[in-house]
Amino acid sequence: MAVHPDEGTDQSDRGRHPPRRWTKWLWCIALICSLVAGLCWGALHYSRRHAFAKRVQAIRATGCPVTVTELDRWYKWPERGANAAALVLDAVSCYVAPSDSNAAEELWLVRRGQGARAEPLRDSARTMLTEYIRANAKALELLREAAATKDSRYPLDVNRGYAARLTYLGEVVNKAGILPCLEAILHAENGDPARAGEALRTALGVTRSLTPEPMLICQINRLTCQRIVLIALERVLSRTQGFTEAQLLALSEAVTAAYDPNGWTRALIGERCLLIGLYEQPGLADGPLPNSPLRRTIINTYKRRELGARSDIVFLDLMDRLMQV
Repeated sequence: MAVHPDEGTDQSDRGRHPPRRWTKWLWCIALICSLVAGLCWGALHYSRRHAFAKRVQAIRATGCPVTVTELDRWYKWPERGANAAALVLDAVSCYVAPSDSNAAEELWLVRRGQGARAEPLRDSARTMLTEYIRANAKALELLREAAATKDSRYPLDVNRGYAARLTYLGEVVNKAGILPCLEAILHAENGDPARAGEALRTALGVTRSLTPEPMLICQINRLTCQRIVLIALERVLSRTQGFTEAQLLALSEAVTAAYDPNGWTRALIGERCLLIGLYEQPGLADGPLPNSPLRRTIINTYKRRELGARSDIVFLDLMDRLMQV
């Protein structure tokens, strides 16, 4: 029986098969898709950056600052006369704290308005309050001068962006803001409505010194200071029956003047400048992070490059609506 020459042999190793054409086409299609996706992403990114730049120019055309450098020029130093902020900080520098922790706690309770507003102070609290006001006579004199000064700017270095230091805020509220309030309470206890009213107007003047500050945290501290003044005002009015109509009118005008929505508008303008500056100069996010959780979130997101131009446009829209409100 004849055997076929190829029968029973393995032909699987006879040379390699040529590569299939569909694999080449697959790689070509993948490459083309990648190029198209890259071009689309680049075009979208460019259009968003262009739209953002256009919005920034529109804001600048209204006369508002859009960079931290422009914000620094916009937040002007007083050109003539005294600076209310400087006087407040001078008062803080010569401030005399309560003699001991018991006195500090006693004065804190007085400031918080513990108990019925119309009830007289305990003898111990009144004695401590008298010594405290006497020790701070110089600081109170400077605060009265500050309250009568119109122009104000604190040593805020806005060029540092979110890394700007605001260490003076706590002292302005906890020392300069509270001191005249406690003086007003003492004068009310002594039956002197004229001096009590003057002290309250001084306290409101201290809060006004924060109005030009172009940062939200500054305006929040201004509001905190105003709340402290209103607590003192309530106690003074409850403990004093001798206010004349002119004195009450002066107090009413001081309270009305303390309400200034322009302060909040300036703060929103300042926050907008900080974010625009952060978008254009990410290096402004370097340094210690601020205490505000919102600011920390914004900065950390920027450092990861996850907040793009589209998010910034949404932010600008939000700020516009807040300013209209």
